[in-house]
Amino acid sequence: MTRVSEKWPGASAFCECGKKRSRGSVWEKGDVVHELGITQGIIDRARDAAVENDAKKVTDVYVVMTPAADFAEDSIDMYFTMLTQDDELFLGAALHVEHRPVSGVCLDCSDEFSVDAPQPVCPQCGSYNVRLDPEAPRIQLTDVAIDE
Repeated sequence: MTRVSEKWPGASAFCECGKKRSRGSVWEKGDVVHELGITQGIIDRARDAAVENDAKKVTDVYVVMTPAADFAEDSIDMYFTMLTQDDELFLGAALHVEHRPVSGVCLDCSDEFSVDAPQPVCPQCGSYNVRLDPEAPRIQLTDVAIDE
C-alpha cells in the first residue's frame, strides 16, 4: 500500500461546493445534494490522485473536517459508501475522518479562541455570537492510500 500525499501535491486541495447556509438554519429538502456534491468532490480528487499514481485500487481516503463544516459526518460517510460500492477502483475503500479545531472570535467581547464544536460558545462571555475563521476549510482531502 502506498500513501500518495507525499507524491501528489494536490491531495490537500479543499473540497468546497460553494453553497452557503447560516449556522442554525433549518435543513431543507434540497440540502442532501450539498453533502452528495461534497462527497463526490472528495472521491473525484482521490480518483485523480490514484490514477496519477497508477493505482490498481484505493484502499483508504483520509479527510480532515472542521467545525466550519455545515454538514454532518454521517452524511458524508453514507454518501461515500453509496458512491463507491460499485466502483472497482474504490471497492472496499475506507473513509477516515479526522477532526481539527479552527480559530473563532466572539463578536460581542472580541475574545479569540480555538473552536472544536459546530455551534461554539465564547469561553469569556458565554455568547453564541461567534464567527469562525472564514479561511478555515470545512472538509479537506489530505491523503489517499492505494495498492499499485
